[in-house]
Amino acid sequence: LVLAHARALLTSAPDGATDYIDADAHDPDTILRIAGQTLDFGKPCALMLLGILNFVLDGAEAQSITRRLVQALAPGSILILTHPTTEPELGGDLQLEAMEFWNTNATPPVTARSSKEIAQYFDGLTLVEPELVSCSLWRPGPGTEPEVVPQLGGVALKV
Repeated sequence: LVLAHARALLTSAPDGATDYIDADAHDPDTILRIAGQTLDFGKPCALMLLGILNFVLDGAEAQSITRRLVQALAPGSILILTHPTTEPELGGDLQLEAMEFWNTNATPPVTARSSKEIAQYFDGLTLVEPELVSCSLWRPGPGTEPEVVPQLGGVALKV
C-alpha cells in the first residue's frame, strides 16, 4: 500500500528525478542497484538512515550495511543518521521500556545501541557540528532549550 501511494505521489520534473525503492535494508546491494537507476553515485548525494538501523538487530550487520552504502557514495556526500540509544543520561532506561513493549506487541523487533556503537557508523567520515547528540539538541532554534530524547543523530561528510 505504501509503495502504491509513493508511486502515485512521487513524480519527476525537469528540475530533478524522484523515486521510491521497495527493498529490504538488509540488502544494501539491491538498494544501490535500484537507486543507481535514478542517482548518479559519481556525484555527491545524501544518504539518510533515519530510524532504520534499529530494525537491524545484529550490530555487525548494521555496521556492514552502513559501510556498504557509504562506500558507494562519492566524496562530498553526506550521511545523516538517527538511532535510539540506551544512554541513561538521555533517558535510555525509558527507551528500553518502550522497546520491550514494542518487541512484545509488534513486529519487526527493534533495538537501541550505545553512543559508542552509534558513533561507529560514522567511522571514516567527518562529523558536522554539533556531531553526535540527542536529536532534540541537533541545532535547536534560537532561544529554545529542548529536553533531551533517547535518540542520537548526526550528520557526517565523506571527504
